[in-house]
Amino acid sequence: MKAIERKIKAILVLASIGNAAFALAALDEGGSAPDMVISSFKALGALLLVLAVILIAAWAARRYLRFLPHSSGKNESIQILSARTLAPKSSVHLLEVEGRKMLVGSSEKGVTLLKDFESNPGPGG
Repeated sequence: MKAIERKIKAILVLASIGNAAFALAALDEGGSAPDMVISSFKALGALLLVLAVILIAAWAARRYLRFLPHSSGKNESIQILSARTLAPKSSVHLLEVEGRKMLVGSSEKGVTLLKDFESNPGPGG
């Protein structure tokens, strides 16, 4: 993450230098200083806005899209039938593994098998 922050800072510095050079070149051509400074700040502001939107989108994608299943194919041997969050860092999952249903719990300490259901229960239930 720090490498990305360094790259963004470098881009912002280069953009600032570019805007200053653009303003100085315009002054040499007879442009007015206030107009060039305002234009430079508008361009820098637009760049910062675009970078902020990109960073917010990347943060949101990392935070919220990690919970999506990687694939939902019917031919998989392990399927998540249901999942419930019990606390911020603990949840239970109902899985189907090769026809057998299992209830597992996950927390910071690891994953624990809570119940192994038979795929075809006997006559008693």
